[in-house]
Amino acid sequence: MERIRLWLLPGMMNTARVWDPIAAELADVADVHIADLSWQTSIAEMARSVLAQQQGSFALAGFSMGGYVAQEIVAQAPSRVSHLALLGTSMRPESPEQTAGRKALLDAVETDFSALTHKLLALNLHPAQGRDSVPAQVLRTMFETLGPDVFARQIRAITSRHDTRAALLAAQMPVAAICGREDRVVPPALSAEIAAQVPGASLTWIEQAGHMAPLEQPSAVASALRKLLRVRGAA
Repeated sequence: MERIRLWLLPGMMNTARVWDPIAAELADVADVHIADLSWQTSIAEMARSVLAQQQGSFALAGFSMGGYVAQEIVAQAPSRVSHLALLGTSMRPESPEQTAGRKALLDAVETDFSALTHKLLALNLHPAQGRDSVPAQVLRTMFETLGPDVFARQIRAITSRHDTRAALLAAQMPVAAICGREDRVVPPALSAEIAAQVPGASLTWIEQAGHMAPLEQPSAVASALRKLLRVRGAA
């Protein structure tokens, strides 16, 4: 039996390290690839770059910004996606309020990237995660590795993303919404909304996790993805 090809899509300011523990746990059931979303200038370009690297059908798991990319891939090539997991993300288009908030982040990154990084670390993690915890250290390293130019480029890409709701609502593949129970970046209600509106979608809460559930509770996230991949795919 042919193994499932699984593409894992990182969130904003995430390198492959955000997915590494999960990729290792799923290596027995899938051929796992982690996308590099650090160089493209739009969500649509990120989607095209993934599609260009993989022939045929594949499963997708998109975290945060990667969730926007996953939905764009479904919009561009719905017949090629066999399974779809959306982690800590939203199906809603960009709102004026979000755009204003992202503009403030752009201003902040130009002023003091180090201070902004410190602030975002605390926001992204579960309150129980100390500043010296492994998730905090990995997140800090990813920010330092990618730097302010990637931060600004990804902010602009997110702000200008397409409205892909129609494609998601028409999706024929199994869909799973997965979210840290105490996500303070993307409200958990937005994951519940995906599960409620997308026909047949499931919802999994990751306990003791904030926004960075893939880093904070990788085994729980891997378990949720393994469950999704057991479902007969659409492609």
